[in-house]
Amino acid sequence: MGKLTLRKYIHLYSQTHRRLYIIGPLFSASEAKQSNFSGAVIFVDGGVRFRKSDEGFSVGDGDSSEVALDKVLNTEKDFSDLSYVFDHLEDYFEEVVLLGFLGGRRDHELANLAEAHRFLSRRNLKVRLLFDQEVIGLSKGEWQVSIDSIFTLFSFEAVHLDLRGACKYQTSGFLRHLSSHGLSNEGYGKVAISCDHPVFVFTS
Repeated sequence: MGKLTLRKYIHLYSQTHRRLYIIGPLFSASEAKQSNFSGAVIFVDGGVRFRKSDEGFSVGDGDSSEVALDKVLNTEKDFSDLSYVFDHLEDYFEEVVLLGFLGGRRDHELANLAEAHRFLSRRNLKVRLLFDQEVIGLSKGEWQVSIDSIFTLFSFEAVHLDLRGACKYQTSGFLRHLSSHGLSNEGYGKVAISCDHPVFVFTS
């Protein structure tokens, strides 16, 4: 079989699991104590410090980790560690839970969301991304999302959107991309979202 690579590791779970966990460098020790990852989990750079025994697969350039990584990337590169992981994900998982990628440097946070959009845009099958239970990334398709708070819809490109269900402002039409168009809606239950391009839901 040879040395285990990231792609080979992901393929091991392709027929048995529909959820993937990706643990990033901003994940906290308190959150780790309450977490129990089952199945496929990828630790990105500094996130590897939360690895238990030999679970999962670790990858990164080591700039935020002193722990040995399964796959070491060159520090002189023009893409992020998370981007490398996204580029190796195929149409296996229906949900990807990302923990430890929000906060910290604003440029890193924005880049993480932009890479998430790029990943969602090239997917052939539906997939939902969950960033720390605060930001939901949805690929094109029809979705039911439980929202009991103020929420904002945001897109990196023009998207035709149908928004229905338990929310204050319902709409059918184009959501202006890179704008405040979807700012500060109110959800109080099941919200139906249909979109022809990726959209992000920011909850509070």
